[in-house]
Amino acid sequence: MPACKICGKRIMVAKTGVRSYVCRICGRVVCREHFNLPRGVCVECFKGKRPR
Repeated sequence: MPACKICGKRIMVAKTGVRSYVCRICGRVVCREHFNLPRGVCVECFKGKRPR
C-alpha cells in the first residue's frame, strides 16, 4: 500500500476506484488530493515548488 509523499496518508488502492498518482515531473507518488489531474503533476510541481 503506497503512501502519499506530500501528506504521508496511506493510499488504499485495494478499494474500488482508488488509485495512486505519479507526478510526471518529479516522479513522486501522491494521493488524489495532492494531484492536479488535468496537468498530470503533483500540487508542489504545479505551484512551482518542485524539490531539486
